Amino acid sequence: MKIGIVTFFCVPNYGAMLQAYALWKYLEERGHEVEFIDYAFGNARRIPLWKCFVSRQLHGYLDAIRKKLKAYVRFKIVHFSDAFPRTRPVATFVELKDIGCNYDALIVGSDQMWNPLWCSGKSLPVVMLGFAAKGERRIAYAVSFGTKEWKKEQKSDEAGRLLREFDAISVREESGMKLVQELSGRDDAEWMVDPTLLHSASFYEPLLNVECRKRHRYVFSYMLEEWMNDENVESVIQAVMAAKGIDEIHTDKVSVGGLWSPICKMFDVQSKVPVGTWLSEIANSDFVVTNSFHGTVFSILFHRPFVTMPVSGKMSGMNERIVSLLSMAGLRSRIVNIEDLDGCRDVVGSAINWDEVDRKLDAERLKADIFLKKALL
Repeated sequence: MKIGIVTFFCVPNYGAMLQAYALWKYLEERGHEVEFIDYAFGNARRIPLWKCFVSRQLHGYLDAIRKKLKAYVRFKIVHFSDAFPRTRPVATFVELKDIGCNYDALIVGSDQMWNPLWCSGKSLPVVMLGFAAKGERRIAYAVSFGTKEWKKEQKSDEAGRLLREFDAISVREESGMKLVQELSGRDDAEWMVDPTLLHSASFYEPLLNVECRKRHRYVFSYMLEEWMNDENVESVIQAVMAAKGIDEIHTDKVSVGGLWSPICKMFDVQSKVPVGTWLSEIANSDFVVTNSFHGTVFSILFHRPFVTMPVSGKMSGMNERIVSLLSMAGLRSRIVNIEDLDGCRDVVGSAINWDEVDRKLDAERLKADIFLKKALL
């Protein structure tokens, strides 16, 4: 079967690229021909360097430069996706309809493809596969809403209409099943694990950076900065290091070299390590501290003890996917509140029964196999 995938696959985010890679390989291993539909989502293109230094803002001009310069230098990690099979670049809905008719099935997912904060505008019929040709199967695999609420003004009627056209729907947060029902009246949406969890750790071992040999004990800190609003995060990291007796910390950041090094230092901008290095840092660590869903996922896959800090404020809906995953795995206690350092120390000192976790993941993989086989019949 020829399958087209709509997802974020060419963006400077480790989890986004790895979930796309995992779904592609999973389907390919089962005999399907797979292509990613290269739609021009706003976050899928690198801005020209000169635009980093241009801003209409007078107030906060330097902060605007820093933000854009950081995005520019970190975009290079998308080279990981260069080998992904893809269509020609597509910029309009008309072009999508033209390309969409080339497939037996279309799959949207995983990642935050249905987050109404960004997709309820012109992107809605894209991410809900409104361009599918008659007879093409429409499948949602572990799609994330990233919120518990879809407001009426966020084109909820159109979302409901498009959802009713799907042949099979699965979501990444348990709360997503309720959202599907509220929007469309459907009660058949299922909860599925993220595509990265369709594979065991051995699947990712060829991607590891062999030069990242472990020489010292260290804690790996992977924090999504855009959601790290609390100054107490450092206190949690220090509490973990003290509890483990470790004085070395690694992160996903790396200094920018070459011609732009002085400017990046001036603006306190760092680049990111390649995907293989990021995976290796998790796999070789003694402990992981993160607020990231995929930071949590790969800690579990590589059997690394970890704590996950929930996101606060208006983005707290992002925690649903982490709560769903850790509840399934029997690891909900690994979620620690920043204010509760004593509770954090208790979690750091507790062991994880990895055999039991793997057993539960195997059961979820079997469930996903059944879902996708049925959806692609």
